[in-house]
Parts: sequence; C-alpha cells; structure tokens
Amino acid sequence: MWDLLFYKRQECCSPFADAVLYGRIDLFGERGMEAMINFKWRKFGRRNAYFLIFLYILYLVLFMSIVTLDCDRIKLEAKVKNTLIILFIFIVLVIGAVFLSSEIKQLIHRPYYYIRNIYNLVDVVSLIMPMEYVINLLFGGDPFKPAYIGASVFSLYFNFVSFFISIYSRCF
Repeated sequence: MWDLLFYKRQECCSPFADAVLYGRIDLFGERGMEAMINFKWRKFGRRNAYFLIFLYILYLVLFMSIVTLDCDRIKLEAKVKNTLIILFIFIVLVIGAVFLSSEIKQLIHRPYYYIRNIYNLVDVVSLIMPMEYVINLLFGGDPFKPAYIGASVFSLYFNFVSFFISIYSRCF
C-alpha cells in the first residue's frame, strides 16, 4: 500500500499531467492540444471549478455567520441561535473535510510539488483554523481569544482574495 502511494507517483498521473508538471510547454502550442483543452474545460472543468468556488464561498459565509452569531452581534432567541449555530457548524465541518481531503490527496501524490508551493500552506491554514474554532465551539471548550478568531477570518479572506486574484490574472 505505501509503495503504491509514495513510490509509484509517475503511474498515478496522465501523460498530460506529467507534461504540465515537468514543463513541456511545446506541447501546448499545437492546435489539437488547444482543442482538447478547450473541450475538457467546457465539458468538465468549468462546472467543477464553479462548484468548488461556490463551496468555498459557502464555507466562508457560514463560518462568518457562526462567528457573528457566537459573538452576539445579532439578537435572536437562544434556541434559534443555537440551532443555527449547530447547523452551520456541521455544514462547515463537512465542507472543510472535503477541502482538507483534497489537500491531503495532493500531498500524498506529489509531496515535492505540494511542499514547494507556499500557497498550499495558506490553503491548509485557512481550512484548519476555522475548523478548529467550530469544533471547539461545538464541544463547548474554552472560548477562543478574539485574536484567534481574527486570524481565522483573516486567513479565510486572504485565501479567498488571493484565489480570485490568481483567476483574474490568468483569465485577463
């Protein structure tokens, strides 16, 4: 099992992924390759990318709602507030687990490329800090300091904004 995960990395990727990872850019100048990329983007990539963007925005909004409700910035009945917080916590944990599993999968299959990119650290931090906060809130642990909440929110916003900046710079 470990041999399959760690030592046979070249067999887990397609020739196209290897060309991208190893920098064979001469492959992308051909019309056939451009047609294939456009077809794959229209058929699969665009839908998946929009779905992941929607999930991340939902993750961000629900986490911000949990922080807002927990800090008593919105006055609601205690029963309604607690129900909303519990519902939002479970949704945040499920979405966070999906994104975290994706990060773990990337780390297992290409550890050198994963560790070399600092943006992956930002991804992991922006996933773990909010999940740690909501798990602590769920189990009634010690309340976090406002500095930790601020750092969690900042990491989420930083990841969110940098993601859209990278998309904008690649598309325009």
